[in-house]
Amino acid sequence: MKPTAQKFYKKISANSKSLQMTNWSSMKNKIRNCKVLYMNARKWKQETNKLSNDEEVIKEDTFDFSEDTETNDNACYNDFKVSDHSNTEESQSNLDESLIQDDDPLMASSFVAPEANMEIADTQTTVNDGKVCSCRWKFWANIEESKLEIEQKKLDFEEKKFEWQLEREEAELELKEKQLKQQFELRKLELEKEERLETEKVKLQLAQEERLKKYEIEIKYQNSNFYLLHFLIIYSSKRV
Repeated sequence: MKPTAQKFYKKISANSKSLQMTNWSSMKNKIRNCKVLYMNARKWKQETNKLSNDEEVIKEDTFDFSEDTETNDNACYNDFKVSDHSNTEESQSNLDESLIQDDDPLMASSFVAPEANMEIADTQTTVNDGKVCSCRWKFWANIEESKLEIEQKKLDFEEKKFEWQLEREEAELELKEKQLKQQFELRKLELEKEERLETEKVKLQLAQEERLKKYEIEIKYQNSNFYLLHFLIIYSSKRV
């Protein structure tokens, strides 16, 4: 089943980023106009055999126009809108009835040329159409280039952001590692201090116990001497 013109041109727009913002009806009219110009040019070539000389003029004028558009894209785009509208209306009025009824000019198997007595557009009209095409593609090319620049800047920003986050995380990990090391050293010193205090405490307790034992021994020795002396005194008094 043959697709309708709207579906056909929307399919073309979907496959081309530079044409996604172009209305399908405008695209259809422009292609029809190009076909009319092409058929007129072929007929004119056959009748006059002067196309080679005029082609050089067209190329020179188009080249000069392309240089002008590089310095003033906004002005070029405004000229394109006015010229595109006028050329569309003029060329549309000259279309053959069979071409107008064809909803899909790109898929048509034949094309009925204009009447033999129809005069071909002059060289200046062809140059203007070249200017319009050049301006249109220059306009969309600038848009695509701007999009690419924005995307590149976004990528550069994300890359720098990732590097900064990575550096920050590394610094935080290094700081935490230092803090843990300091805490370990402090805890080690505290344990050593507690161990020394415990050792001193044990030594003091042992020394105190030893002194108490010596004192007890001395007391027992003194008591034994006292009882012995007392016994001797009593014994001596009885003998006398």
